Amino acid sequence: MATDTELILNRLAAIPDVGHKLGVFVRMDGVLAVVNVGDRAVTIPSTGFYPPVEGMTVQLERRNGALIVTGPASQLPPLGTITAGGSPKCSVDAGGIVYVLAYRDGYVPTIGDPVEINWATGVIQGKLSVAPVATPAIPNPGGQGGAFENLLVMASGSGSFNGRWWTSDVYNGDNNTGAWFYGPRIRDALRGTTPSKIEIFLNPRLASGNSPQVGLHSSASTPGGNVSVGSQTALEPRSGWVELPTWWALSLRDGDGGIGVTPSGYTVWRGLSADAMSGALRFSGRR
Repeated sequence: MATDTELILNRLAAIPDVGHKLGVFVRMDGVLAVVNVGDRAVTIPSTGFYPPVEGMTVQLERRNGALIVTGPASQLPPLGTITAGGSPKCSVDAGGIVYVLAYRDGYVPTIGDPVEINWATGVIQGKLSVAPVATPAIPNPGGQGGAFENLLVMASGSGSFNGRWWTSDVYNGDNNTGAWFYGPRIRDALRGTTPSKIEIFLNPRLASGNSPQVGLHSSASTPGGNVSVGSQTALEPRSGWVELPTWWALSLRDGDGGIGVTPSGYTVWRGLSADAMSGALRFSGRR
């Protein structure tokens, strides 16, 4: 006959081990999903929403010690705006995040087109006859706001300029200047705030030589030529969440610039085409 201790242990063992966290979907590897969780990539099953769209923030659930993808982290907007053409896929901004999606045969993507998205298939259905009218936000009467932590702003573009053209990865060395671009995202996210901390997420393919020089540039998106990187400082460490000078957050809040790295040492970071978290910024402060 089981003792009281054994009964308690058996009941505890029967309690499901369940937990939740967020990740960013990268790609499918066979029937498994490759997801970035913090500074690591994990390969796990995907259920409930299959397959996710590359770059989508997804909800992960831990069941009895194993992670699975259960679906998007938040409701996905059914409407978006074309930001770049292409074939067989194009770029579409949906809720402030740019996705690369397929589109129906017969539709020619044009920058600025308002479109409908079917998230069950990850396909752009086509152009809307009229652009949707946004409902104006109702002001918060609270007034004073409060502290916030780890406000995440994803990059909208990334690459390196080699003197002739832009390439997809972000690296310094061999006379390359690397950069991340954010459009109006930082300004919109930090409007009315006083940021006190800024961090950038870095995922290097390789790193060697002297510390890279990182700084600010003034371009909202990838220009035709190079960017000018100012206010440079040595960047160490070169991977994971790395803190940047606090006053940079104030500068980025008041403009549409971004982060750049100049030739010094030799470091190659994965760009957005390989890691949707590349160049993501994290802010803390007060509203």
